[in-house]
Amino acid sequence: MEHGSLVSVVMNRPHRGERGSIIAAAGIGLAAFLALTVVAIDLGRLGFTATEVQTVADIAATAGATALINNGGNGGAAVAQAQSVVALNQVNGSTASISAGDVIVGRYESGAFTPGGAPANAVRANASATVNNLLASILGTPTTTVQKTATAVFSSVGSAVPEIPIAIGSCYFENLCSTCLPPLVQVPSNSSGDANNSAWTGFFAGSNAMTIRSYIPAPCGGGVTPPLIQVGDRINLNNGQIANLYDDFQCLLNNNMDTFVVPVIQSSGSTCGGPINQSQPVVGFVTLQIDSVNGMGNPKYINLSGVWNASVPGRPGGLTNTGSGMAILVD
Repeated sequence: MEHGSLVSVVMNRPHRGERGSIIAAAGIGLAAFLALTVVAIDLGRLGFTATEVQTVADIAATAGATALINNGGNGGAAVAQAQSVVALNQVNGSTASISAGDVIVGRYESGAFTPGGAPANAVRANASATVNNLLASILGTPTTTVQKTATAVFSSVGSAVPEIPIAIGSCYFENLCSTCLPPLVQVPSNSSGDANNSAWTGFFAGSNAMTIRSYIPAPCGGGVTPPLIQVGDRINLNNGQIANLYDDFQCLLNNNMDTFVVPVIQSSGSTCGGPINQSQPVVGFVTLQIDSVNGMGNPKYINLSGVWNASVPGRPGGLTNTGSGMAILVD
């Protein structure tokens, strides 16, 4: 190329019709993108709300089943507790709620829930929420209702860490309904008919007074934490009178310590008449309340009551009529 020559660059401009096609295509693409975005928003909100609604159903059923057991099978208490706990949560940006009619008290047995079944041991919760749609509203569906269901049942525990060194005989829980508990008197009792219903225990260690006392909570005893006990484990027992132990239990009462989880050991007979000593297998767990201690005279004894407790950690299993365990979701 010679110096001084000019180079011409020719730009081909689109014709007017072509420009219109490009703009139309861009518009269609933008509309499609916006539509997909709105659909994604709708689906995302529905998915998130569905998770919130399932959570509400889960906590309503669990809270209801827990209250059912802690209140001796009172269905009204179960409904009230479920509604109260649900109101602490949110669904779709608003305070969650559940109607009384959607908290159903019944019985769960052999994998099936029976509304109104007795004795009641389970609660089914039906939760729902309505979501305002964006794209679907244009197509004639302004809202979508999300519905979820959960069922929780009370389950006794098959393992636990006992809290005081006493074991109760299983004969006191035979042929009981799931909403009744027996009165108990620690041996040797003040009534011959109630003799030998329980015993001191050193768990897996010895059953002498020093070992037993080491497991009584501080400041009244040694304060040693008992071991994890599982159904089927054999524990060492002592059904004799040990004077200092009664003093320790009176100390617990004086310090407002009166409710404890203890193991239930295998025994038989309607009055627990056979001696509970040596070692016996654990068949479950019960929560006891110490009502009073008689550490004077002979015999000495402790008045005990079984109480409802649906907050005992541990794996499911064990004796079913002791009133102690946890509420678990079954569907």
